Amino acid sequence: MSVKQIAQAMERNRICFEARIGRIRTDQSGAGELRNLLAGAWLSSMQRHYQLLWDYLQLRDDAAHQPRLSMEQLRAPVRPAELPEALSRYVTTTRQTDH
Repeated sequence: MSVKQIAQAMERNRICFEARIGRIRTDQSGAGELRNLLAGAWLSSMQRHYQLLWDYLQLRDDAAHQPRLSMEQLRAPVRPAELPEALSRYVTTTRQTDH
C-alpha cells in the first residue's frame, strides 16, 4: 500500500463512518441502543484508522523518500458527542490483539 492509498483509505474511513453515524442517528429512537450502535461504529472506525496509521508509519520509516501526510490527512474519526470522553481514553490505551 502506498502513502497515497493510505491517505485515500483514511479519508474513505472517515466518510463511511460519518455516513454510518448519520444513519444510526436517523434510524434509532432508544438512547441506550443509540449509544451502543454509535460506540460500535466509532470503535470499528478507530480500529481501521489505527491500522492504517500503523501501515503509514511503517512505510514512512522504511523509505525516507515517501511523501508525508498532513495532520488533516491523518485525522482520526471524531467521537460522536453522545459518547463519553472516557471512551477516547479506552481506545488509545487498549491493546489491539487482532492484527
